[in-house]
Amino acid sequence: MEKILHSLIDAGTEGVDMVCTDGCMRKVFPILAAYMADHLEQCLVINVKENFYLKGTVDPDKCGEPFECLLRNIEKMLEVLDLHWKGHSPKLFEKTSMQPVYEPFWRDLPHCNIFSCITPDVLHQLHKGAVDPVVLKVAQAVVDFIYYAQFHWHTTDTLEAMTNALQTFHDHKEVFVELDICEHFNIPKLHSMVHYFEGILRKGALDGFNTELPEWLHIEFAKDAYQAVDERSAFLEWLAATELKEAADEAADNSGTDDSNQYMDAGRSDMESEDEDLQFAPSPNGHTCIYKIAKCLAWPHTLSLHILTAHDASKFLPALTSFIHEIFFASPVCIDGLRAFQLYKQIKIQCAPNAYVSSKLRFDRIRTTPAVAALGRKGSIPVFFNTALIIEDPVMWAHHVKGSLQGLRAARVKVIFELPLEFGRLLHPLAYIEWLHVPHAHGSPM
Repeated sequence: MEKILHSLIDAGTEGVDMVCTDGCMRKVFPILAAYMADHLEQCLVINVKENFYLKGTVDPDKCGEPFECLLRNIEKMLEVLDLHWKGHSPKLFEKTSMQPVYEPFWRDLPHCNIFSCITPDVLHQLHKGAVDPVVLKVAQAVVDFIYYAQFHWHTTDTLEAMTNALQTFHDHKEVFVELDICEHFNIPKLHSMVHYFEGILRKGALDGFNTELPEWLHIEFAKDAYQAVDERSAFLEWLAATELKEAADEAADNSGTDDSNQYMDAGRSDMESEDEDLQFAPSPNGHTCIYKIAKCLAWPHTLSLHILTAHDASKFLPALTSFIHEIFFASPVCIDGLRAFQLYKQIKIQCAPNAYVSSKLRFDRIRTTPAVAALGRKGSIPVFFNTALIIEDPVMWAHHVKGSLQGLRAARVKVIFELPLEFGRLLHPLAYIEWLHVPHAHGSPM
């Protein structure tokens, strides 16, 4: 690991020039900010025995209590290691359960506090290590905490709910000791749950630090391959099996096949058929904006009354009436709640080419699917009304400064539909949007 990260010493101190995704060159200072690992690897990295909490100074006999603790002092730890290497016997070496690894790989890395870098590990600390599986069945507070910790985004309310769930567990956990389910809760992994609130505030949602992805790679390239060989010359056979697997994957990539789409498509019950046409719509600046939309409509006969409720589009009818009158100079029309419309579930807009992101064509997907309640064995489907940047002022957008949002405005797309022929003929579908609120302004539909 020291050899792998050696280049960060100069780069983090003096900086390096890098091309950002917007194409601009900037000087950045890459540092080691987060380290994902399971408990055993964390012990090796930090040089602490397994029965101690790695990051902080909590007593091993207090790991089962919801006490806050200070991070270990990295300067003091390195000083104690140096003294122990010189033959001294500092008391802190035994008291803090340190290991005799005198040159940790992170020692010379700039701006690196390894105790702060260690991130919470949902897989090993919660699913596999927090408490006994029997306790999980009856400890609703622990289950709540686990699911709150895995949220992809957090608010003050979700963090407070996660903290309350943990406190509820500690308030009632002694009942499991009384029932002889376990003897105590002095478990370092359990104490780590106290620091999840701080970890999320400092690093963000934990899905970016989950060790499940590298764990699956470990299973695929190490465990499965090793189990496929015998014990004689096991390492050489394991290495050959791994190289064979990599060669097969490379051959699949070169042949143009992409198995990942199978997994993406398997659970897309709320998506249209992939049988789509390319459509071309002129944009205000004279260029061509390409979008993709399904040939077959998802909902060919949807009553306007259902649109008002399921799509939360209360102003859909007056907005459409105003649009028809403005575009076709028609007399005001009357659209009642029994009028049927043809609705799409989504539209895909081609992104501007960016060689720093991908050499392939990329599309942004905008979905307009209402929530669907669970029915029988089929689970519920959440609502998807995606947000998009809409050209509100074509003139300003045509002359905008590169990288700015001049002429654009954020809106939530609620309905994508075809205009009934009796009202007029258009080349492209219509979208009902609701402007997002901005300071000192009021949202309005369009």
